[in-house]
This record gives sequence, C-alpha cells and structure tokens, in this order.
Amino acid sequence: TASKATTMVKLNIKDGMMEVETEDIDYAKSSKEKVKVNVVGNDILIGLNGKMLLTCIDNIESEEITMEMSAPNRAVVLKDSQNESKTVLIMPVMIQ
Repeated sequence: TASKATTMVKLNIKDGMMEVETEDIDYAKSSKEKVKVNVVGNDILIGLNGKMLLTCIDNIESEEITMEMSAPNRAVVLKDSQNESKTVLIMPVMIQ
C-alpha cells in the first residue's frame, strides 16, 4: 500500500531484478516485491506516483511492457510490446 499522501512507488532496478517498494508511514505499512526483468543499461532507483503508474499500465493491453528510463529525474516511457503505437509517459517523483 502506498502512502495516501504521495502514493509513491520506488523502483530499484539492478542485477536483472526490479524491487518494487511502497510505504505508508501513517499506518506503519510497507510492501516490497522483487520481479525478474530484462535490463539493458545501468542500475537505477526511481520514484513514481503509484496511482499514475497503475493508470498507465491499465492503458497498455499487452502482458509485457517495456519501460525506458535514463535518470531518476527524467520521464519514464512505457511501451506496449504488441502495439508500437501505444506509448505512455509518466514523470517521476522525488524520493525522500
């Protein structure tokens, strides 16, 4: 469960794994999951608005999504692997 105030989701991508972490300080709850991913490029730690991320993912019909990111302060591009014309952009949030 992400914090209701920020709904921030942290994505820590390294060594072929993506760790997805959320935290709700108000209710002392947190969640951490690891997912195996295909990575091309450097490791990255980036924060995204969880609600916006879900909205973006819901608009992609494919089971497989490509995420392109270059830096923690740059936009993330999500691409539908089955429909090249379907591209979604999400801006990161500052990790505190």
